[in-house]
Amino acid sequence: VNIQNYLDSKFTLESDLNFKDSGFIGIQSVFKGELDGNGFVISDVLINGATKDYQGLFRYSENATFRNLIFKNFDIVGKNYVGSLVGEARGTLSIDSVKSESGTIEGNNFVGGIVGRGQNKPVTVLNIENSSNGAQVKGVNYIGGVLGYAYNGDNSLTLSQLSNSGSISGDSQIGGIVGGNAELQTSGQNLSNSGAITAAKTRAGGIFGMVKSGIFDQLENTGVVTSNQIGLSNIIGGLIGDADADGIEIRNSVNQGEIQGTGHNVGGLLGEARGIIIEDSINEGAVTSIDSAEHTILRNIGGVLGYTNSAVTVLNSVNSIGDIIAEASYVGGLIGRNAGFVNISNSSFNGSLQGFKYVGGLVGSSTVDVSILNSNSSGNIQSTGGYVGGLEGYGRGTIELSYSNAVVVSEGQFVGGLVGYKLATIADSFVNSFFSGTVIGGRYSGGLAGYRRGSGLGCTVANKL
Repeated sequence: VNIQNYLDSKFTLESDLNFKDSGFIGIQSVFKGELDGNGFVISDVLINGATKDYQGLFRYSENATFRNLIFKNFDIVGKNYVGSLVGEARGTLSIDSVKSESGTIEGNNFVGGIVGRGQNKPVTVLNIENSSNGAQVKGVNYIGGVLGYAYNGDNSLTLSQLSNSGSISGDSQIGGIVGGNAELQTSGQNLSNSGAITAAKTRAGGIFGMVKSGIFDQLENTGVVTSNQIGLSNIIGGLIGDADADGIEIRNSVNQGEIQGTGHNVGGLLGEARGIIIEDSINEGAVTSIDSAEHTILRNIGGVLGYTNSAVTVLNSVNSIGDIIAEASYVGGLIGRNAGFVNISNSSFNGSLQGFKYVGGLVGSSTVDVSILNSNSSGNIQSTGGYVGGLEGYGRGTIELSYSNAVVVSEGQFVGGLVGYKLATIADSFVNSFFSGTVIGGRYSGGLAGYRRGSGLGCTVANKL
């Protein structure tokens, strides 16, 4: 049966399909039906459409369902909207148990290991579950191991039990599972990546390159995430490069891959975020950011989050044990730089932390209030330029029931066991907190704070142990 002649029908495979030397160029018209692969293998699909948009086994789908498909040796080249299964999915899309095991999927923009782009015509409802990609995926912008990009609107994107093991590369918005999404109502559970994720420019993550909404549970990355944009904004993270909206939530997640930056905004879990909630999660991977061309001192490197700039960020039961080495200012065991309101509780850093200036065991620098509760740091914390502390390098806010037993060392000034330079207001205080490590520094070095700026009412020590 020729699917091309029955585009709104249901099909079930009864045997493997091999397209070697067949001249097959994909189903050209919009598929609106259902395809059940029944566990059989479709192999050796070769499509060379480098000058043409919409390339895949199906160029387009609309309100379609796909399940139980296995792809091997799919080598597909297109211009934009390229995927092994579908170049562009319109309307609703349901995918269950689709495995793209090998090959290369390549294009310019909107390229995915399984789907290139989900488009809102007239509505986008994407459900992808129990699926995986092992093919290499290459492009320019919006490149993902499973989905390149999901379009915007009052629509939804649901992702569950997805994995990627192929290498994913491009310029910007590069992700192990999804390259980027707009303002869809997004949820994701049990998403994992083990492939190398490489951005020539910016916004790359082990799971998402960029997201604008979402509640996520059990994300896991073991692949190396890299940006090669030297001396400029990298915005890369082990899980998400850029969480570009308030209200995103991440729980029960882990990064074990190495995060290799060459610029600003680099984090073990996220490169950059607005208001975000992170709970019961850990970074175990090393985080580095080094400008090999020595253009500038880099900024905003964190064991969990490189930079946050608005709303309220909450870290609860979040830990980082990966070493952090950065030729940068604003370097933190959990957060590099904070310009919003942050609540940190029941969290810790344990490792080696090296930076230039504004370096802290939990937060490198904060110009807005940070609340640190029942949290701690240990290991070695080093700064060549000063403003370094066991918990905060430069900061304001309350530290309560927290401690550091780290070795804090700097060649510069403002070196403290808990805070290097404390901006003191009436709300700022140390409460039931202590330091039991070693401080070695220049001028303005102290066991709790290297230097406190503010009135006599501003900074208090209560029951220091």
